[in-house]
Amino acid sequence: MGSLRVWSKWEIRLRLGGLNNVRRHMAFMGASPYGSEEVRRLFHEQVPELVSGIVEIRGIAREAGRCCMITVSSQDPGVDPVGSCVGPRGVRVKTVLRGLSGEQIVIIPWSESASELIRSALSPVVAVVQSIALDEAGRKATVRVGRRGGDRSLVDAGRLRLASRLVGWELQVVFT
Repeated sequence: MGSLRVWSKWEIRLRLGGLNNVRRHMAFMGASPYGSEEVRRLFHEQVPELVSGIVEIRGIAREAGRCCMITVSSQDPGVDPVGSCVGPRGVRVKTVLRGLSGEQIVIIPWSESASELIRSALSPVVAVVQSIALDEAGRKATVRVGRRGGDRSLVDAGRLRLASRLVGWELQVVFT
């Protein structure tokens, strides 16, 4: 009887025929090749402000292979946390994107106000937010959007679910 062999990440990729096959197999198994901690590690490798503690990742919500949303804050009012993570000409975030095989990354600034955080999380998809009604007890938020305020298919396609996980509130978008 031989000893148990532990395969490295690169050996698994080579044996299965590349990263795309690894993702396909892991999706079939219900696992992700990169968790939110791996995303955090990739950003820590690229952003020196994260390592020094000036910029902090406040939350990560992720759908493997599709999109990752990150909220960041800064201890120094003179430092832009989103700009620090993106880097000059997008170099830092592009390096992280390559590490995640092109998965979409959305970086938003952290806010103590729940309504501002929800507005920021939905901002690329929902352009015109009329109002946000918050139910503090049930941690539910109803976002009212005008007719031309957003793309219904994008909101339904998972962006709402991802934003909900990121802000920690159950979100409902109502088109008026």
